Amino acid sequence: MTPAATIRSAILLALALPSTSCGERYEDEKCLDLLSDGTCPSSRDALLAIRRKDCDGRTISVNGKPTVEDRDDFGGGDGETGTSATREMCCYPVTRRHTQDSCPVPGRPFLAEGTLRLAPVRSGDGWRDDLHPVIEHLTASQRRELADAWLDIARGEHAAIAAFARLSLELLQLGAPAELLEASQAAGLDEVRHAKGAFALACVYAGRHLEPGPLDLRGMPLTSTPATLGRAAAGEGCRDETLSALLAIETARTSRDPAVRSFLRKVAADETRHAAFSWRLLQWTLQAAPGIVRDVDETLLVPSREKPTPRGWSDEDHVLEAHGIWSPRKVAMIRTRGHREIVGPCWRQLRAA
Repeated sequence: MTPAATIRSAILLALALPSTSCGERYEDEKCLDLLSDGTCPSSRDALLAIRRKDCDGRTISVNGKPTVEDRDDFGGGDGETGTSATREMCCYPVTRRHTQDSCPVPGRPFLAEGTLRLAPVRSGDGWRDDLHPVIEHLTASQRRELADAWLDIARGEHAAIAAFARLSLELLQLGAPAELLEASQAAGLDEVRHAKGAFALACVYAGRHLEPGPLDLRGMPLTSTPATLGRAAAGEGCRDETLSALLAIETARTSRDPAVRSFLRKVAADETRHAAFSWRLLQWTLQAAPGIVRDVDETLLVPSREKPTPRGWSDEDHVLEAHGIWSPRKVAMIRTRGHREIVGPCWRQLRAA
Protein backbone atom coordinates (compact mmCIF):
# COMPACT_ATOMS: atom_id res chain seq x y z
CA MET A 1 0.00 0.00 0.00
CA THR A 2 1.35 3.45 -0.91
CA PRO A 3 2.09 5.99 1.88
CA ALA A 4 -0.88 8.11 0.81
CA ALA A 5 -3.20 5.09 0.80
CA THR A 6 -1.95 4.02 4.24
CA ILE A 7 -2.72 7.40 5.78
CA ARG A 8 -6.04 7.71 3.95
CA SER A 9 -7.15 4.28 5.22
CA ALA A 10 -6.21 5.19 8.81
CA ILE A 11 -8.25 8.39 8.58
CA LEU A 12 -11.31 6.70 7.11
CA LEU A 13 -11.09 3.96 9.73
CA ALA A 14 -11.10 6.58 12.52
CA LEU A 15 -14.12 8.23 10.92
CA ALA A 16 -15.93 4.89 10.57
CA LEU A 17 -16.27 5.62 6.84
CA PRO A 18 -15.85 2.92 4.21
CA SER A 19 -12.48 2.51 2.57
CA THR A 20 -12.07 0.53 -0.64
CA SER A 21 -13.05 -3.04 0.25
CA CYS A 22 -11.29 -6.26 -0.70
CA GLY A 23 -12.14 -7.39 -4.18
CA GLU A 24 -13.75 -4.07 -5.11
CA ARG A 25 -12.76 -2.49 -8.41
CA TYR A 26 -11.72 1.14 -8.61
CA GLU A 27 -10.22 3.57 -11.09
CA ASP A 28 -6.62 4.67 -10.61
CA GLU A 29 -3.56 5.88 -12.49
CA LYS A 30 -0.20 4.20 -12.93
CA CYS A 31 2.95 5.81 -14.34
CA LEU A 32 5.92 4.23 -16.11
CA ASP A 33 9.22 5.56 -17.39
CA LEU A 34 9.52 6.65 -21.00
CA LEU A 35 11.19 4.22 -23.38
CA SER A 36 14.72 4.95 -24.56
CA ASP A 37 13.35 6.57 -27.74
CA GLY A 38 11.19 8.96 -25.73
CA THR A 39 7.88 7.22 -26.46
CA CYS A 40 5.45 5.44 -24.15
CA PRO A 41 5.00 1.66 -23.98
CA SER A 42 1.94 0.23 -25.71
CA SER A 43 -1.12 -0.44 -23.57
CA ARG A 44 -0.36 -4.18 -23.59
CA ASP A 45 3.28 -3.70 -22.58
CA ALA A 46 2.25 -1.15 -19.98
CA LEU A 47 -0.23 -3.57 -18.40
CA LEU A 48 2.46 -6.25 -18.14
CA ALA A 49 4.96 -3.78 -16.64
CA ILE A 50 2.42 -2.42 -14.14
CA ARG A 51 1.44 -5.90 -13.01
CA ARG A 52 5.09 -6.75 -12.37
CA LYS A 53 5.27 -3.75 -10.01
CA ASP A 54 1.91 -4.27 -8.27
CA CYS A 55 2.28 -4.61 -4.53
CA ASP A 56 -0.87 -3.01 -3.10
CA GLY A 57 -3.54 -4.39 -5.39
CA ARG A 58 -4.11 -5.95 -8.81
CA THR A 59 -4.31 -3.97 -12.06
CA ILE A 60 -7.02 -5.46 -14.26
CA SER A 61 -6.81 -3.29 -17.36
CA VAL A 62 -5.30 -0.21 -18.98
CA ASN A 63 -8.20 1.95 -20.10
CA GLY A 64 -6.84 4.47 -22.54
CA LYS A 65 -3.89 6.27 -24.06
CA PRO A 66 -1.15 7.54 -21.75
CA THR A 67 -0.29 11.15 -21.05
CA VAL A 68 3.28 12.28 -20.54
CA GLU A 69 3.52 14.22 -17.29
CA ASP A 70 6.16 15.49 -14.87
CA ARG A 71 5.91 13.39 -11.74
CA ASP A 72 7.67 13.42 -8.38
CA ASP A 73 10.82 11.33 -8.33
CA PHE A 74 11.76 10.10 -4.87
CA GLY A 75 14.04 7.27 -5.74
CA GLY A 76 11.57 5.05 -7.55
CA GLY A 77 9.74 4.29 -4.32
CA ASP A 78 12.51 2.27 -2.69
CA GLY A 79 14.47 5.06 -1.02
CA GLU A 80 17.75 3.98 -2.62
CA THR A 81 18.23 7.15 -4.62
CA GLY A 82 16.24 10.33 -4.96
CA THR A 83 18.51 12.75 -6.71
CA SER A 84 16.05 14.55 -9.01
CA ALA A 85 12.82 16.26 -8.09
CA THR A 86 10.73 15.31 -11.14
CA ARG A 87 10.96 13.30 -14.32
CA GLU A 88 8.72 12.75 -17.34
CA MET A 89 6.62 9.61 -17.10
CA CYS A 90 3.87 7.90 -19.10
CA CYS A 91 0.70 7.87 -16.99
CA TYR A 92 -2.09 5.43 -17.83
CA PRO A 93 -5.72 5.32 -16.62
CA VAL A 94 -6.24 1.84 -15.15
CA THR A 95 -8.83 -0.28 -13.36
CA ARG A 96 -7.57 -2.05 -10.26
CA ARG A 97 -8.93 -4.47 -7.70
CA HIS A 98 -7.89 -4.69 -4.05
CA THR A 99 -6.49 -8.05 -3.03
CA GLN A 100 -6.94 -9.54 0.42
CA ASP A 101 -3.36 -8.71 1.40
CA SER A 102 -3.77 -5.03 0.54
CA CYS A 103 -6.83 -4.34 2.73
CA PRO A 104 -6.00 -2.29 5.81
CA VAL A 105 -6.07 -3.89 9.23
CA PRO A 106 -7.31 -1.87 11.73
CA GLY A 107 3.81 18.36 14.36
CA ARG A 108 0.71 20.20 15.07
CA PRO A 109 1.51 23.96 14.86
CA PHE A 110 1.16 26.02 18.03
CA LEU A 111 -0.51 29.34 17.18
CA ALA A 112 -1.25 32.24 19.51
CA GLU A 113 -2.70 35.56 18.37
CA GLY A 114 -2.40 34.25 14.81
CA THR A 115 1.37 33.78 15.08
CA LEU A 116 3.41 30.59 15.15
CA ARG A 117 5.09 30.30 18.55
CA LEU A 118 8.42 28.53 18.95
CA ALA A 119 10.75 28.38 21.93
CA PRO A 120 14.25 29.84 21.63
CA VAL A 121 17.23 27.50 21.70
CA ARG A 122 19.83 27.57 24.46
CA SER A 123 22.74 25.47 25.69
CA GLY A 124 21.71 22.48 27.77
CA ASP A 125 21.13 18.73 27.63
CA GLY A 126 17.69 18.42 29.21
CA TRP A 127 16.09 17.21 25.96
CA ARG A 128 18.59 14.63 24.78
CA ASP A 129 17.68 11.18 23.50
CA ASP A 130 19.80 8.17 22.65
CA LEU A 131 20.22 8.73 18.92
CA HIS A 132 23.60 8.53 17.23
CA PRO A 133 23.70 9.24 13.49
CA VAL A 134 26.95 8.57 11.64
CA ILE A 135 28.58 11.91 10.87
CA GLU A 136 32.26 11.19 10.22
CA HIS A 137 31.79 11.37 6.43
CA LEU A 138 30.01 14.75 6.56
CA THR A 139 31.72 18.06 5.85
CA ALA A 140 31.50 20.93 8.31
CA SER A 141 29.08 22.72 5.99
CA GLN A 142 26.81 19.69 5.74
CA ARG A 143 26.79 19.28 9.52
CA ARG A 144 25.80 22.93 9.94
CA GLU A 145 22.93 22.55 7.48
CA LEU A 146 21.72 19.39 9.17
CA ALA A 147 21.99 20.94 12.64
CA ASP A 148 19.97 23.99 11.55
CA ALA A 149 17.33 21.87 9.83
CA TRP A 150 16.90 19.45 12.73
CA LEU A 151 16.73 22.35 15.17
CA ASP A 152 13.83 23.77 13.15
CA ILE A 153 12.09 20.40 13.36
CA ALA A 154 12.85 20.06 17.07
CA ARG A 155 11.39 23.47 17.89
CA GLY A 156 8.26 22.63 15.94
CA GLU A 157 7.83 19.30 17.74
CA HIS A 158 8.40 21.04 21.07
CA ALA A 159 5.73 23.64 20.28
CA ALA A 160 3.32 20.85 19.30
CA ILE A 161 3.36 19.71 22.94
CA ALA A 162 1.77 23.04 23.87
CA ALA A 163 -0.68 22.76 20.98
CA PHE A 164 -2.02 19.44 22.24
CA ALA A 165 -2.03 20.62 25.86
CA ARG A 166 -4.21 23.55 24.84
CA LEU A 167 -6.41 21.27 22.76
CA SER A 168 -6.99 18.99 25.76
CA LEU A 169 -8.19 21.96 27.82
CA GLU A 170 -10.46 23.09 24.99
CA LEU A 171 -11.96 19.63 24.72
CA LEU A 172 -12.62 19.59 28.45
CA GLN A 173 -14.24 23.01 28.22
CA LEU A 174 -16.55 21.86 25.42
CA GLY A 175 -17.56 18.58 27.07
CA ALA A 176 -15.92 16.34 24.48
CA PRO A 177 -16.11 12.55 24.77
CA ALA A 178 -13.36 10.73 26.65
CA GLU A 179 -11.91 9.13 23.51
CA LEU A 180 -10.95 12.56 22.16
CA LEU A 181 -9.32 13.58 25.45
CA GLU A 182 -7.34 10.35 25.56
CA ALA A 183 -6.13 10.81 21.99
CA SER A 184 -5.11 14.42 22.62
CA GLN A 185 -3.17 13.57 25.77
CA ALA A 186 -1.44 10.63 24.09
CA ALA A 187 -0.48 12.81 21.12
CA GLY A 188 1.12 15.34 23.46
CA LEU A 189 3.33 12.63 24.93
CA ASP A 190 4.26 11.49 21.43
CA GLU A 191 5.40 15.04 20.68
CA VAL A 192 7.65 15.01 23.75
CA ARG A 193 9.42 11.97 22.31
CA HIS A 194 9.59 13.57 18.86
CA ALA A 195 11.11 16.75 20.30
CA LYS A 196 13.69 14.81 22.31
CA GLY A 197 14.71 12.82 19.26
CA ALA A 198 14.97 15.85 17.00
CA PHE A 199 17.00 17.79 19.56
CA ALA A 200 19.28 14.77 19.98
CA LEU A 201 19.97 14.67 16.25
CA ALA A 202 20.53 18.43 16.12
CA CYS A 203 23.02 18.19 18.97
CA VAL A 204 25.04 15.49 17.25
CA TYR A 205 25.24 17.44 14.00
CA ALA A 206 26.01 20.70 15.83
CA GLY A 207 28.60 19.09 18.10
CA ARG A 208 27.20 20.70 21.25
CA HIS A 209 24.35 20.40 23.75
CA LEU A 210 21.19 22.30 22.82
CA GLU A 211 17.68 22.45 24.31
CA PRO A 212 14.52 24.57 24.09
CA GLY A 213 14.17 27.64 26.28
CA PRO A 214 10.91 29.04 27.71
CA LEU A 215 7.93 28.99 25.35
CA ASP A 216 5.92 32.22 25.26
CA LEU A 217 2.32 31.37 26.19
CA ARG A 218 0.99 34.91 26.43
CA GLY A 219 -2.16 35.70 24.46
CA MET A 220 -3.28 32.09 24.31
CA PRO A 221 -7.07 32.10 24.85
CA LEU A 222 -8.93 28.80 24.80
CA THR A 223 -11.38 28.06 22.01
CA SER A 224 -14.89 28.52 23.35
CA THR A 225 -17.12 27.11 20.58
CA PRO A 226 -17.27 23.90 18.50
CA ALA A 227 -17.19 26.03 15.34
CA THR A 228 -13.89 27.68 16.26
CA LEU A 229 -12.41 24.36 17.33
CA GLY A 230 -13.57 22.72 14.10
CA ARG A 231 -11.96 25.38 11.92
CA ALA A 232 -8.69 24.99 13.84
CA ALA A 233 -8.87 21.21 13.63
CA ALA A 234 -9.28 21.42 9.86
CA GLY A 235 -6.15 23.50 9.30
CA GLU A 236 -3.83 22.54 12.14
CA GLY A 237 -4.82 18.89 12.27
CA CYS A 238 -6.58 17.51 9.20
CA ARG A 239 -4.31 19.41 6.82
CA ASP A 240 -1.01 20.02 8.63
CA GLU A 241 -0.77 16.78 10.63
CA THR A 242 -1.86 14.68 7.65
CA LEU A 243 0.81 16.27 5.46
CA SER A 244 3.38 15.90 8.24
CA ALA A 245 2.61 12.19 8.40
CA LEU A 246 3.15 11.80 4.65
CA LEU A 247 6.39 13.78 4.78
CA ALA A 248 7.69 11.62 7.65
CA ILE A 249 6.95 8.44 5.70
CA GLU A 250 8.65 9.73 2.57
CA THR A 251 11.73 11.10 4.34
CA ALA A 252 12.11 7.81 6.22
CA ARG A 253 12.16 6.00 2.87
CA THR A 254 15.07 8.09 1.57
CA SER A 255 17.03 8.26 4.82
CA ARG A 256 20.15 6.09 4.68
CA ASP A 257 21.38 6.70 8.22
CA PRO A 258 19.98 3.92 10.47
CA ALA A 259 19.38 6.15 13.50
CA VAL A 260 17.58 8.81 11.49
CA ARG A 261 15.53 6.27 9.55
CA SER A 262 14.41 4.46 12.72
CA PHE A 263 13.39 7.75 14.36
CA LEU A 264 11.46 8.94 11.31
CA ARG A 265 9.57 5.66 11.05
CA LYS A 266 8.36 6.06 14.61
CA VAL A 267 7.40 9.67 13.93
CA ALA A 268 5.51 8.63 10.79
CA ALA A 269 3.45 6.06 12.71
CA ASP A 270 2.64 8.60 15.44
CA GLU A 271 1.78 11.39 13.02
CA THR A 272 -0.53 9.09 11.06
CA ARG A 273 -2.38 8.39 14.31
CA HIS A 274 -2.50 12.13 15.12
CA ALA A 275 -3.92 12.86 11.67
CA ALA A 276 -6.66 10.27 12.13
CA PHE A 277 -7.49 11.80 15.52
CA SER A 278 -7.75 15.28 13.96
CA TRP A 279 -10.24 14.04 11.39
CA ARG A 280 -12.29 12.37 14.13
CA LEU A 281 -12.21 15.66 16.04
CA LEU A 282 -13.45 17.56 12.98
CA GLN A 283 -16.23 15.01 12.56
CA TRP A 284 -17.33 15.60 16.17
CA THR A 285 -17.32 19.40 15.85
CA LEU A 286 -19.37 19.23 12.65
CA GLN A 287 -22.20 17.60 14.59
CA ALA A 288 -22.51 20.75 16.71
CA ALA A 289 -21.45 23.30 14.09
CA PRO A 290 -22.48 22.13 10.60
CA GLY A 291 -22.31 25.72 9.37
CA ILE A 292 -18.50 25.61 9.15
CA VAL A 293 -18.54 23.33 6.09
CA ARG A 294 -17.83 26.18 3.67
CA ASP A 295 -14.87 27.37 5.77
CA VAL A 296 -13.51 23.84 5.91
CA ASP A 297 -13.93 23.57 2.12
CA GLU A 298 -11.58 26.52 1.71
CA THR A 299 -9.04 24.97 4.07
CA LEU A 300 -9.05 21.40 2.84
CA LEU A 301 -9.95 21.64 -0.84
CA VAL A 302 -7.65 24.49 -1.88
CA PRO A 303 -3.95 23.54 -1.66
CA SER A 304 -1.81 26.37 -0.34
CA ARG A 305 0.78 27.81 -2.67
CA GLU A 306 3.82 27.31 -0.51
CA LYS A 307 7.03 29.13 -1.24
CA PRO A 308 10.31 27.39 -0.44
CA THR A 309 12.18 28.77 2.53
CA PRO A 310 14.74 31.40 1.53
CA ARG A 311 17.67 29.59 3.15
CA GLY A 312 20.06 28.30 0.48
CA TRP A 313 20.72 24.63 -0.12
CA SER A 314 23.88 22.99 -1.38
CA ASP A 315 24.15 21.01 -4.58
CA GLU A 316 24.55 17.89 -2.42
CA ASP A 317 20.91 17.60 -1.36
CA HIS A 318 21.17 13.81 -1.54
CA VAL A 319 23.57 13.91 1.43
CA LEU A 320 21.01 15.84 3.46
CA GLU A 321 18.23 13.48 2.35
CA ALA A 322 20.25 10.56 3.68
CA HIS A 323 19.94 12.23 7.09
CA GLY A 324 16.22 12.96 6.89
CA ILE A 325 16.22 16.48 5.46
CA TRP A 326 14.64 17.33 2.14
CA SER A 327 15.01 20.50 0.14
CA PRO A 328 12.16 23.02 0.47
CA ARG A 329 11.12 22.31 -3.11
CA LYS A 330 10.65 18.59 -2.42
CA VAL A 331 8.77 19.33 0.80
CA ALA A 332 6.39 21.62 -1.09
CA MET A 333 5.87 18.95 -3.75
CA ILE A 334 5.02 16.29 -1.18
CA ARG A 335 2.58 18.60 0.57
CA THR A 336 0.87 19.37 -2.73
CA ARG A 337 0.61 15.66 -3.51
CA GLY A 338 -0.73 14.94 -0.02
CA HIS A 339 -3.40 17.58 -0.48
CA ARG A 340 -4.44 15.99 -3.76
CA GLU A 341 -4.31 12.34 -2.70
CA ILE A 342 -5.29 12.42 0.99
CA VAL A 343 -6.67 15.68 2.39
CA GLY A 344 -9.12 16.53 -0.40
CA PRO A 345 -10.50 12.99 -0.88
CA CYS A 346 -10.93 12.38 2.86
CA TRP A 347 -12.80 15.65 3.32
CA ARG A 348 -15.08 14.98 0.39
CA GLN A 349 -15.95 11.59 1.82
CA LEU A 350 -16.56 12.97 5.31
CA ARG A 351 -18.68 15.81 3.96
CA ALA A 352 -20.80 13.39 1.92
CA ALA A 353 -21.35 10.96 4.81
